[in-house]
Amino acid sequence: MDIYWIEQKEKKGPATVPDVIARIQMGELSPDTMAWHKGCENWQPLKSLPALADFMTQFTLPKKEPTVPESAENKEPATEPSSPDKEEPKTNSHFAPGIASRLLARFTDYALYASLVTGIIYLFKIPFNEFLLFSQPVFWLPSIILEAILLHQFGTTPGKRLMGISVTSLMGEGAPALHRSFSRSLGAFIMGMGCFIPLLSIITMAIAARMSLKGTLTLWDNRARTIALASSQKRPAPFLCLFIIFLSFHLVGFFLTPWIPDMMQQISIQAPEFAEWLQSQMQIQ
Repeated sequence: MDIYWIEQKEKKGPATVPDVIARIQMGELSPDTMAWHKGCENWQPLKSLPALADFMTQFTLPKKEPTVPESAENKEPATEPSSPDKEEPKTNSHFAPGIASRLLARFTDYALYASLVTGIIYLFKIPFNEFLLFSQPVFWLPSIILEAILLHQFGTTPGKRLMGISVTSLMGEGAPALHRSFSRSLGAFIMGMGCFIPLLSIITMAIAARMSLKGTLTLWDNRARTIALASSQKRPAPFLCLFIIFLSFHLVGFFLTPWIPDMMQQISIQAPEFAEWLQSQMQIQ
């Protein structure tokens, strides 16, 4: 359902219900901001809109009710009334994190996960298995469950915490419920990272970046009814994230050292010329 609202005495929108809820969560819109959607007779506060009724009951609302402008009275039902002049103050303690911050946080989490899994492989001397290579989508599947548990318990992950990002439910329940966390993690893996399939990953990340720049919810947040927020009170640590990614890259290489002979044999079967070039480079070093 499309919702319109008044900002700086001008009509804004349309926006979907999840997008409006996201703007309220970020402080871009106040529950008292005058708004309208199809089926409403008059402009009324967002907190009174029927489309937002389930969500707005979770808010602590001010006692004073704003008056409906006279210009919004006596309008035809289910038609868009004229815009009122009332505008409410906003707060901005939280804001939508940029696409660069979100990507850096996610890659930090994936780097830590890759180090953990390859460390277990090294510690328990697990024999070579091509499906356990980090270039395979199967390698990353357990990270979906791990991320979902962290989001449900803490509302964030190590990478997101370093970047000052948290994930909250749009349904007013704080940290998302486990099923919402899992839905979000699965959606981000498929619709955001493209299951780590090279060409698909480029396409899905481009779509996600475009949606982020437009200020709309990502496909996985929309699906799970969640939102990622950054706090103005928390200072992000991008250089620490980059260091973690750099260190994890070297740890993964070290942990997979026992697999190198088998990996080279596998490469020589699938791409003999590349394997020959790779061996020559290793000898040079």
